[in-house]
Amino acid sequence: MPEDADHMVTSRKLAFGMMLSNFHHGFWSDSIYPAPQMFLLDLDSKLGMAIPAIERRAGRGETARNGLLRVIERVSHAVHDNPPDPNAHRVYWHPGEAFLGRHSQEVLAYVSDKVPDQSWGMNRESPRIVAATLFELNSIYDYSPSRQAPIFDSLDLISPNGVVLLGSGSSNSDYEDGIYLTWKGVLIKRSSGTENSWHVVYHIGYQRLFQDAKWQGVIFVGQD
Repeated sequence: MPEDADHMVTSRKLAFGMMLSNFHHGFWSDSIYPAPQMFLLDLDSKLGMAIPAIERRAGRGETARNGLLRVIERVSHAVHDNPPDPNAHRVYWHPGEAFLGRHSQEVLAYVSDKVPDQSWGMNRESPRIVAATLFELNSIYDYSPSRQAPIFDSLDLISPNGVVLLGSGSSNSDYEDGIYLTWKGVLIKRSSGTENSWHVVYHIGYQRLFQDAKWQGVIFVGQD
């Protein structure tokens, strides 16, 4: 009986993983951008699931990723630092970090989730399950047909609750939305609204500004 029970639990996990993989593929199949790396994590155990599967092999000119267990360990550690409230019904954000082991940083977003006990295979009440996603900004840049570098030197990304996800965020409170000339170059700030907004600040050095043809036709009205 124990062997039959273990086999049943394993079969349920595989079936659940296949269902999530099919949904993930179907949801992103029409997108022009590559699908993000997603996870289901159990905060009370080491059980975790990555969708799609994580491979350490690297393409030509690429840095190999961390293995599955290492990535899940890093993501779980970040979630445990600020565990989601299951009753909050909101997305939590974690600042950019090299979760996948490459030189670039990925922004982590996660929410509290619920799955059927039979699918997860755990014989306990109300497991603390988290659904998480890693957003690889470099994969968005690299998708461009020309595969050119971003036309800015750096950016600051600040979530609505004030968490600095990328960059230093030091310029966010100093500027309203607009375009500014500073002693370092051009600063562009954009917000998604007036309250509880996302904020992004682009930093463009003068060297890039003068070399990049994309900026030749832009007229700037700014301030120091």
